[in-house]
Amino acid sequence: METKYLEVFEGIRDKDEEILWIDKPVFTPFVINGLGALLPAVIGLGLIFVFFLTDTNEGEKTNWIILVFGLISIGQGLYTILNKLFSYPNTFYAYSNRRVIMRTGFWGIDYKIIDYVKISDIEVRVNVIEKVFNVGTVQFFSGRTQKSEDDIKKLY
Repeated sequence: METKYLEVFEGIRDKDEEILWIDKPVFTPFVINGLGALLPAVIGLGLIFVFFLTDTNEGEKTNWIILVFGLISIGQGLYTILNKLFSYPNTFYAYSNRRVIMRTGFWGIDYKIIDYVKISDIEVRVNVIEKVFNVGTVQFFSGRTQKSEDDIKKLY
C-alpha cells in the first residue's frame, strides 16, 4: 500500500476504519481514455472548415449557426480532456475494511463512497488501451437511483 497517500482520506475516515489499499490511476490510460471526447471537437472543426470557411457568401445565416454549433462541440471536447488532465492530481482510489472510496475533482474535491453492504454488483472492464498498461476499470453498483424528469437512471 502507498502510505504516502494516506493523508488524502484522513479527513473522511472513521475512527475505527482502516485503509487497506490506496493508489492513483495510471496517468497515460487515464488521460487517453478521455481522448474520445475530442471527437466532437474534431467534428466541430470539420463543420467550421467545410461550411464556414469554404462558403461564398451564400447562406450566411446558416454559416453562423454551424459556426456556433462547431464552437460548442470544440468547447465540449476540450473541457472533457482538460478536466481529465487537471483532475488527475486530485484522483485517488481506496478501499478500507468497510467501504470503497473514490476522490477526484477539477474545481473542488468530490468523494464517492460506497459501503460494502450496499454494493450489489461489480463489473471489471479492460479496453485495448488499458490492456497495454495492464490496468482496467472497476465499476461498483449499489442499486442507488436518481429520479430526474420522470426518468430513473442508475448513478453507480
